Amino acid sequence: MNQAFSTRDTSTKRWQSRFIWGISYKSININSLETFETDSASHLAEQSGDLDETSSAQSKKVKMSHLAQSNASQEEPDTRAKIISSPGENPEILSKFSAKFQVVHAWGAGNKSLSILDNITVAYFNSGSAIYRWDTCCGHAILRTMGGAVLDFHKAWEVVKSCKDTGHLEDGLKKTELTYHFKNLQKELGAKQWANAGGILAYRDIKYVSDILRCLC
Repeated sequence: MNQAFSTRDTSTKRWQSRFIWGISYKSININSLETFETDSASHLAEQSGDLDETSSAQSKKVKMSHLAQSNASQEEPDTRAKIISSPGENPEILSKFSAKFQVVHAWGAGNKSLSILDNITVAYFNSGSAIYRWDTCCGHAILRTMGGAVLDFHKAWEVVKSCKDTGHLEDGLKKTELTYHFKNLQKELGAKQWANAGGILAYRDIKYVSDILRCLC
């Protein structure tokens, strides 16, 4: 995954890209984010303006802000976990999520996946069918190396609604994980055969998934 314009050198005025990769195959789970927690802490500090650039070795680099903060006008910071979605997402669904989570918006499927990898958000949600498998496969692989995944949103929602035994809920949710080697069963043509027709729910920690989906019940 390539994050273009990731950092800007204030002395040269030049931008640098950031490359992230991950491999998840059977028992092999490796990625390029070996210092994930440390990097995430620095990234979040820079996002909030708390990093002392004069004393930091990274003082010449300025992180690019990607998220529109939904609580910008509040006096007290919103400490709820963040869910990220597209600006055009179903407002009724987002309103239900807002009861428990802070909802933020950004463009680009890869960009939203990066927000989970950088520990800025806990989940990325899309209820429509406009996200294709080539939009999610790279981020999905990296998330899997961290214990996360990308689920079919509508299938996962059905699991949460129908599962009465919470002990089996996690197993049921994992069965709704996206796959990439079969076309959609619907009689679609062209690229639509490879659309994520059931929507997506991407996460790093599965403990958030049931809480997110129960907001809709």
